[in-house]
Amino acid sequence: MARHPLRAARRGPGSARRFASAALLAAAAIGTLGCKPPAAAPAPVVKSVKTVKVEARSGDRVAHFSGRVAAAETAVLSFPMPGTVEAVTVRPGDKVRRGQVLARLDVRPLQLELDAATADLRKAESGLTQRSNTLARNRDLFRKGFIGEAAIEQSEADVAAARSDVAYRHSRREKAELTLADTRMAAPFAGVIGEQFVHANEEVGAGSRIVSLLGEDQLQVEVSVPETAIARVRPGMPARVTFDALPGQDFDGTVREIGRLAGAGNVYPVKVALPRTPERLRSGMAAEVALAYPGESGEPEGFLVPVSALRPGEAKGQGHVFVVDPQRGAARMVPVEVLSVRDNDAVLKGLQPGQQVIVAGVSFLTEGQPVKLMADGAR
Repeated sequence: MARHPLRAARRGPGSARRFASAALLAAAAIGTLGCKPPAAAPAPVVKSVKTVKVEARSGDRVAHFSGRVAAAETAVLSFPMPGTVEAVTVRPGDKVRRGQVLARLDVRPLQLELDAATADLRKAESGLTQRSNTLARNRDLFRKGFIGEAAIEQSEADVAAARSDVAYRHSRREKAELTLADTRMAAPFAGVIGEQFVHANEEVGAGSRIVSLLGEDQLQVEVSVPETAIARVRPGMPARVTFDALPGQDFDGTVREIGRLAGAGNVYPVKVALPRTPERLRSGMAAEVALAYPGESGEPEGFLVPVSALRPGEAKGQGHVFVVDPQRGAARMVPVEVLSVRDNDAVLKGLQPGQQVIVAGVSFLTEGQPVKLMADGAR
């Protein structure tokens, strides 16, 4: 049946109105989506900076020495007796705890000696018991008048000899026990195995090297100081230490030990202790130690700071450095007077002892910029 034309006409305007309303709603929704709130401003980036503490005065001479990281506690372990190595239970690089067994000798010959010493001791103890019983019977017979005093004296001498024999056999057995215990090599302290010198089934003599043990709890730096400078080095002298494996970081150290005997090239061994050991530091790593010792008198009074920390000023002899403000956690520009320049250090006036001077990237710093000290003990 054909649709009535009047009905179609009446339905047409309503549909148009509905279509227009839907279009308006869609446009409003799109407008709402487009009006997003402004994004929050990113947090300021806190720059990690390398610093040095203001402490060395201009009269000090700063000398640099190359060296190596070494364990403060080391030991080359051996057995006190000869024998056949039964097993080496560790390998170079293994971490060990104190008391852990590192190697063993074949115990069979020593076990036989212990068994023989034990048998001798039991025999001697049996002889002492027998002689003691004889002495008791003879004393009873002496009281009854059946034997004379000479028999008592002989029995007492036999008992004394038997006691001495027991003591001797007992000491032999203890020695055999200790010797057997020495076939087990235990770590005297916690650390890391450095080198392994022998393997299982090898014959070794008394005192032969078996393994070396490095204490990892405390590391130090060993440097060689020439004879021209060793007289100025003193125990307890502060040092500044850097490592090739930890670039951009400085660490505090203290002169711990000064050798008395010069080595090849007339250099003396000096050991620098590290109060705090960086986690990534290992024995054998390259290091450089800076020591500040008193120089000649008559030099201008000021503080030694690396030249890399200095930003030149407009006038001659004037400049600026950035120090870390610990309260604000920001870089603060400090005007300084440049008294002189010596090698890689500048003698500056205008600083205070204990200030942390930024020594790298100063050309990119601004007054009040948020900064923080480098981690892992860097200054």
